[in-house]
Amino acid sequence: MANTLGKLAIILISCMLLPGCLPSTPEIDYRVGTEGLVLSIIGPEEIMLYDDEAQYFEDYEIKIENKGATTIGGSGSASTTEGIYMRIQLSEFLSEKDSGKKQISLNSLSEISPSPLTELDGKTMYSNEGWDVSYFLPIKATAPPNRGVDASIKVDLCYRYKTILSSTVCVNTKKQKEGEGCKTKEYSFYGGQGGPIAITKVEVRETTEQDGKVNPRVILTVENRGDDIVSLPEGDDFKQACLASQNINKLKMNAVKLGTRDMTCDVTDNQIDISDDDEKVVVCTYSGDMGTAPLGYIDSLLYVELEYGYHASESKDLSIVRKDLN
Repeated sequence: MANTLGKLAIILISCMLLPGCLPSTPEIDYRVGTEGLVLSIIGPEEIMLYDDEAQYFEDYEIKIENKGATTIGGSGSASTTEGIYMRIQLSEFLSEKDSGKKQISLNSLSEISPSPLTELDGKTMYSNEGWDVSYFLPIKATAPPNRGVDASIKVDLCYRYKTILSSTVCVNTKKQKEGEGCKTKEYSFYGGQGGPIAITKVEVRETTEQDGKVNPRVILTVENRGDDIVSLPEGDDFKQACLASQNINKLKMNAVKLGTRDMTCDVTDNQIDISDDDEKVVVCTYSGDMGTAPLGYIDSLLYVELEYGYHASESKDLSIVRKDLN
């Protein structure tokens, strides 16, 4: 028995010293998907009042889930950004014949801006699920006997977010003959990078100068894959996506790098305007020295960072009915 235990100890120690001997935690590809913050309203579709009730209270849950790869709040992460704003509106719908009468009374709540979230983590390399948070909205309702009234809860949510693409691409460092050099020049990322704004395609090309120098070009296709509105994130202006129409359908290019080399893109003030088309094509060029490579091409890391404000909306219709029990 002692010999057996001794052998097992030797095997275990040897295994710990050898890479790959022990099982490892699988790496999570968390920069995928085309969702950011997802908004939902949870509560009954009908509130029933009775003649012995003067009023009725119901809590509706406003739930925010971070299903993307950007953390809201916090610090110390390249993907961390700050800023979230929520507006809640209550509306009642009166019939034409009753437009002059007050059929129903909701609590006088036209707008709520909750305290800033301290942290709302997105997906990370350690977890493929982000955090969620809920706010509870108390509704106070009254209505006249034997009448039904339709009402609506609408929530607007505006927040800052980022889309980061980090992928290896092949780049020619010299002029190549047909069939030589990089075998792959187009890369598809239709699954997104963990945010509603997605870089769906990358094409790697090059231009050749008269002296034979090769300048790599990267052609990016950017799309709004979400169902809502994008806006510039400058200062607190992302809130305006919930309130007005300035800086709508624009986003900011923070960086485009090929390895450690900054690329120059055909955009003004580092802004992309995606208002005219469903997708926007951006061409970025590096005109510096790429150096030489034995085979005339290299694999290089392409890094693209986009930042934007995003406006999501959700609404819930409800009926409020009062019954006369007499």
